[in-house]
Amino acid sequence: MRTVVGMLQPLADAADVTIELTMRGLDEHVACTSRSIVRVVDNLIRNSIEAIAQRADGVDAPRHVTLAVERSGASLRIAVTDTGPGFSPTLFNLDGSFQFGRTTKPAGQGIGLSLCDDVVRRLGGTLQLTNRNEGGAAVTIEVPLSAVQHRRRRDDVNAVAHDE
Repeated sequence: MRTVVGMLQPLADAADVTIELTMRGLDEHVACTSRSIVRVVDNLIRNSIEAIAQRADGVDAPRHVTLAVERSGASLRIAVTDTGPGFSPTLFNLDGSFQFGRTTKPAGQGIGLSLCDDVVRRLGGTLQLTNRNEGGAAVTIEVPLSAVQHRRRRDDVNAVAHDE
């Protein structure tokens, strides 16, 4: 995951956004064995940086993205949180579930988060999108650790496009 953060650092620097990585209960190599998960995380961090950079609500909030990766029993839990404007209410269904395939980005297609969700589901996991009480967005992924460690070849072929 350090590699993902390193690759995105120039984008974050250009937007005056800091990225913080925390890892608990596993080493870096275990967390990075699935290219699809790495691409999902890349997409989520890019979305966060772009949301913070385009923030136009007049709030002088910290410009920060946090990536937290931890082992939770037999699962890998990944959380990406940010201090951006959060998810627009127009992206959620009446029952509070996220409506994939929609976007609020001027040049977006609304497919990035949908593809992320598809990858995570294929691995037997879940992807949850919420707005944080203190402001900003939070995306939490939980996948079986065994799926991340053993699906390497298939994951290498299935790329996640960026919602740009």
